[in-house]
Amino acid sequence: MTKPLVSRSILALSLFAFACVSEEPPDEAVTVGLDELGEDDGEGADQGDEASTDTGPLLDMGQEEAGPGTTGDGDDGCKKIDLLFVIDNSGSMLTEQTNLIAAFPAFADTIQDVLPEASDLHVAVTTTDDLGLAPGSFGQDAQPFAEDPCVNTLGGLIDRETPADGNSGYGEPCGFSSGARYMVNGPDLAEEFACAAAVGVHGNGLERHADAILGALDPGSSCAQGFVRDDALLVIVVITDEDDDWSEPDISDAQARIDQWYAAIEAVEGGVETNVVFTLISGGSPPWGTCPPFEISDPDTAKESDVLTGLAQRFTNAFEADVCAPGYVDVFAEAIGVIETACETFVPIE
Repeated sequence: MTKPLVSRSILALSLFAFACVSEEPPDEAVTVGLDELGEDDGEGADQGDEASTDTGPLLDMGQEEAGPGTTGDGDDGCKKIDLLFVIDNSGSMLTEQTNLIAAFPAFADTIQDVLPEASDLHVAVTTTDDLGLAPGSFGQDAQPFAEDPCVNTLGGLIDRETPADGNSGYGEPCGFSSGARYMVNGPDLAEEFACAAAVGVHGNGLERHADAILGALDPGSSCAQGFVRDDALLVIVVITDEDDDWSEPDISDAQARIDQWYAAIEAVEGGVETNVVFTLISGGSPPWGTCPPFEISDPDTAKESDVLTGLAQRFTNAFEADVCAPGYVDVFAEAIGVIETACETFVPIE
């Protein structure tokens, strides 16, 4: 049911200033400043590579000069992991959120069992829209949440509960032991994650997954302050039953959009794209075949995810799974292998 993917690209791009802009003038624009890293001279993997046992070129920093932004070899592996969950909070995602919350404790425990040296976890949750829809309405925007503007910011980390039949993060604080908007490893992690990750189903159906990722990774964002670290492996988990048709830039060239998003994420890791694990739980491209074709009125359907799949496949350490799987425990158990490989080759950045 899952497809680990391997890219053989020599990865670098001419990077740009990237701004996340909502369809309507947002309360807060999220901007990621990017440095020039060079030129991409390869193509990302396609799903035809899935059966290959070749893991592609590994970074041997003891024999070659360190790449842009690197500080040395990755022989010791990662000691820290930043886990970002980008959760679709549109109307058809209730079952998927329930499955995610049920699978998370085993996922976190397995990371600690397999990678005992990487015991320093940051775990964060964000959603695929900024404002959401008013409960009981069809297409009417919700009122902004005055108590916490970050829940109305794309990429703002959710640290509050979502009321029954309410908007994401509009409830009481989850009370993270970290004292921050992200969670850390500890005895209350599973309970804290369940509080934050139940983001509800009143999000806007015009999902903006890439904008949410970049907002959460923006080091200048007060709504994600301290989450992403230069000396931590970055694991992005996107869970959705639709594709990203709405994130900036607003252009018709899907590959150009993918290239810009990839470049922005790579820049966060100092140009070392192998420091990123991109996990996509979606309708697949081609479709997985377990869900009926998407119907807005049927929560048990899923759209083909051409664009998000294209983004995932740009990364060496990528993993795809079926959003319509009956549960996600096995999905995350398989994803651990990709995380372990990425940790072994991790290179801290300056």
